[in-house]
Amino acid sequence: MKRILLSLLLAAACPPLSGQEAWSLERCIDYALHNNIGIRELELQTAVRRTEYLEKKLAHLPVIGVRLARNYNWGRSVDMQELVITRNKLTSATAASIDASLTLFNGFTRHYERLAAGKAVDQATLD
Repeated sequence: MKRILLSLLLAAACPPLSGQEAWSLERCIDYALHNNIGIRELELQTAVRRTEYLEKKLAHLPVIGVRLARNYNWGRSVDMQELVITRNKLTSATAASIDASLTLFNGFTRHYERLAAGKAVDQATLD
């Protein structure tokens, strides 16, 4: 009997929890759409297709590469002018290069790949 009275007293003394508010139908639908895993997967798939389309579109541009290198060597070396072995000498070398390439014609492969990627974006958007 004491347990029942104590639990009734505690239940009456506790304020209503914030999670017990009533939701409207619109709020329920918004919550379901926002937290639906299937819809999120489709949105991510659409974003991937857009990225692939951008990649195919940028494949028409020339490719430019830049390379910088620095090399350090520590140890024995030979001084070729005086023919003497030098010990514990630090030598270093630096190299730099720039290259570029441009595909002039490849049988419209890139063009059709870009068109197919654009259609894939449209399909993912419709899904």
